[in-house]
Amino acid sequence: MMQEKRTIIGFEKAFSRFLLTVIGCCLFLTINSSSQWVTWQRIYNGPYPNLSDYGYDICKADSGNFFVVGSVFNQQIYVLKINSLGDTLWTKLIGTSYSIAWSVVESDSGSCVLTGQTQNLQAFTIKLDRNGNIIWKKYYGGSYVQMKQIIRTLDGGYIMCGRENFNYGVIVKLDISGNLIWKRLYPSPYLRNFQSITNHDLSNFILTGYWKNSPQEIPLGTITIIDSNGMILNDTTFRVEGVTSGFKIIRYVHGFMLGGEADGSHKTFVARIDLSGRIGNIYIFDTTYSEFDFADLKIINDNRFILATSRDTTNNLINGKVMIIDTLGNVLRQKAFTSSKQVRFGGIQVLGDTGFIIAGTIDNNAPSDRDVYIVKIDTLLNAPPPNGIQIISSIVPQLYSLRNYPNPFNPVTNIEFGIPVKSKVNIIIYDINGKQIDMIALNLLTAGTYGYVWDGQELGSGIYFAVLSINGKISKTIKLILLK
Repeated sequence: MMQEKRTIIGFEKAFSRFLLTVIGCCLFLTINSSSQWVTWQRIYNGPYPNLSDYGYDICKADSGNFFVVGSVFNQQIYVLKINSLGDTLWTKLIGTSYSIAWSVVESDSGSCVLTGQTQNLQAFTIKLDRNGNIIWKKYYGGSYVQMKQIIRTLDGGYIMCGRENFNYGVIVKLDISGNLIWKRLYPSPYLRNFQSITNHDLSNFILTGYWKNSPQEIPLGTITIIDSNGMILNDTTFRVEGVTSGFKIIRYVHGFMLGGEADGSHKTFVARIDLSGRIGNIYIFDTTYSEFDFADLKIINDNRFILATSRDTTNNLINGKVMIIDTLGNVLRQKAFTSSKQVRFGGIQVLGDTGFIIAGTIDNNAPSDRDVYIVKIDTLLNAPPPNGIQIISSIVPQLYSLRNYPNPFNPVTNIEFGIPVKSKVNIIIYDINGKQIDMIALNLLTAGTYGYVWDGQELGSGIYFAVLSINGKISKTIKLILLK
């Protein structure tokens, strides 16, 4: 027995040396990629602290800045301009009485064009310059119009889609100055709603949404191709496990990727669409929790996509969820943004090799107290906690320390660490094979003892390792045991 124990201890020491070698290599690559360090989460409590604020979409502005649009109490359009660190540069309120910005698109010279719904219930667009001044505000008629997405067209103009008067799908084509080229209504016996549009080729467009023929009928997802004049070239419906809605469609090198919800089974799905509008493979993401509120789907490269959605949990908290998938529907990476408050995501802005910014809403556990929530994540989907880590003691420890409790744990554990001098701190999590699966970028901290709650909900049972990185060098390593 003693010989067996010595053998096991010897193996653990040898494996620890091997793991530290692997970790050292991985850490070198990570700290030499500056994009992995610049992450943040911010909560924006709007112009009226006691009213709810919503964040629905985001686009690029000038000089590395961003426009974020939504509403205050779903009564006024709310626009924020933020810089790359999430600092607010300015805010603007537009309209009254049910004015909401659902979608925003980058325009020329650091400006943006937004749409949604407004108090006179017409289709509309608003163009803002880089300083938030209104360049134009234009209306295009109709009643009870909700525009869900606006995009730039290949000729430099704009096209947007949504619904009008509840049972009509509506598409509006504009020139570069926002002037109306045409507006088309697409009727159904009961309900038709376009949710997303993208360029099909040089002259045509493809859309997705949902359709009902009667109040009793289960909604179907739709795929519609129109020509440059808005005439339908192809119109199909599809179903995925009962109630089906298509919410986003994007172009990539081999065709289109569509994302939506199978409401009957409370699951998220993506589908590959060929150039003729035919559905190829459908990939349904199984999950322990219900998923809904499909927020956005964007292309990263020719075979990688990022999507955002929401999920329920056993304790009735809504989490924002992000996944990176490939063209075969394989989940390459995923992360749930958990909080004691409820998180719902909106639009995604892809930043190339520097990560992603996602706009959304945090509910504060009260329907009347919501705020705009924006998170900058790296390419591994990592971000620090919204309010930073918690300092446990400001008494200066003598040495660097790292521990966790409970251990074993399921699914969260408290990681506690101490630093004797002001240091740039990161906690990196590896699996037993030395693969980095998480990084908590805490940046510069003063001397003291800190605590961070790490969530292993998305991981399987097993042994993991937490590394305390101080100024880019490994200081301490501990073993985490996740038992489910």
